[in-house]
Amino acid sequence: MPDFIVPNAFKNSTRMLDGLADPTRVRILCLLGGNGRMSGSSIAAEFTMTRPAISHHLKVMLDSGLLKNEKSGQEVYYWVARDGILKSLRALADAIEGCCKSPSCCSAIRRKTKQAKTQE
Repeated sequence: MPDFIVPNAFKNSTRMLDGLADPTRVRILCLLGGNGRMSGSSIAAEFTMTRPAISHHLKVMLDSGLLKNEKSGQEVYYWVARDGILKSLRALADAIEGCCKSPSCCSAIRRKTKQAKTQE
């Protein structure tokens, strides 16, 4: 496989997209998107799975930049990190749009692929 530099927008967005790679996490994102700020207990009450399972999904979503949280007393409240998500998606879209225009991206792959084929 040819080696090339992956644009940072792809690298940065991968973590966010991994956070969405589960139907439960997509449902949590939609739930929070529709309701705004919610406690972990309120989120868990919307699902049939255990509270620890929901907590795991929330942690993955926090780590991937999809959510923000704040502790208040004994409860943790979560909400969608809307601005961060939009910024990451815009950067990814721009990277995809500009990738094949950049000599350091797709054309470098084509060049190395052609070289590898001629050496076979």
